[in-house]
Amino acid sequence: MKEGPVYVLGYYGKLQEALAIFSKVDLGVSLILQEKAFKMTKLCQKHGLKFGTYFSASHPEAQKLIQGKEGFVGLYHIMAERGLSKDVTRISLSGWEFEQAVRKLNSNEYMVALSDHADFEELLEYVRESRPKLVITDNYRVGDAPALAREIRMRIGIPAEPMP
Repeated sequence: MKEGPVYVLGYYGKLQEALAIFSKVDLGVSLILQEKAFKMTKLCQKHGLKFGTYFSASHPEAQKLIQGKEGFVGLYHIMAERGLSKDVTRISLSGWEFEQAVRKLNSNEYMVALSDHADFEELLEYVRESRPKLVITDNYRVGDAPALAREIRMRIGIPAEPMP
């Protein structure tokens, strides 16, 4: 960030996850969200998620930073990468980076492993908090739906059935 802006690129959900992480530390720079990501983040915040202070890319303060040379962190959709200058630092967030947590792709581009999916305990907590009458677990991709349905029934006492 001493050399200029850092753009964090990812899909919606991952951007909010990154913003939540950034809100727990003082980066010493402004956090700027692309307009659609900003709107989605405001909606998440309305429903109780916490993100700290951030600006929309259309905000006058953000525009001044974007057009200047000072450092900031821009959180943009992965498809916005094409429109960015080759000189800026880019960090792409991926749930598919398994080799290492951070991988340097070239002098100013990195891949960071970050999943925005819930783990097993988070799934159980979600079911507990939402108190559904019935849970149907998705068995389409991985095949763990029967085990998850069984654990929901046993641990939480809520009827649960896997999809075929």
